[in-house]
Amino acid sequence: MNEFEWLRQTRALDAPAEPGRDLWPAIAARISAMPPRRRPSPRLLLAAASAAAVLVVGGIGARLLQAQAPTAQVAHETPRWNPRDPRLAGAAIELDAARYELRQALDESPRAAFLHHLIDRTERQQARLQRLERSAG
Repeated sequence: MNEFEWLRQTRALDAPAEPGRDLWPAIAARISAMPPRRRPSPRLLLAAASAAAVLVVGGIGARLLQAQAPTAQVAHETPRWNPRDPRLAGAAIELDAARYELRQALDESPRAAFLHHLIDRTERQQARLQRLERSAG
């Protein structure tokens, strides 16, 4: 097969083709055999729309109440530590930064017990370094 025969065959594919038999009578028979569709009652539609409206309004109200709720504050606020020993200054900066980030995360989700645990752990590490500084003199 050369290129000219190939082009002639592809052009022949572009011609319209008629089906071997008329398909419409079978389609029409199947459509007429289908049971008529029932429309939902207007009361059911009204009930569904009312339920959707209540859910939307309730969700918006819950969001607004949640946004207005005061954020939980941690009861024991530790003052900023400024060590005299320059070797501990870097650790003090890291611990303050960690405590600040943990408090921000706690503002986002005040009931997260693991955040409270991490803040306590950070403050224990700072207390340990403060004892180390005092014992070093």
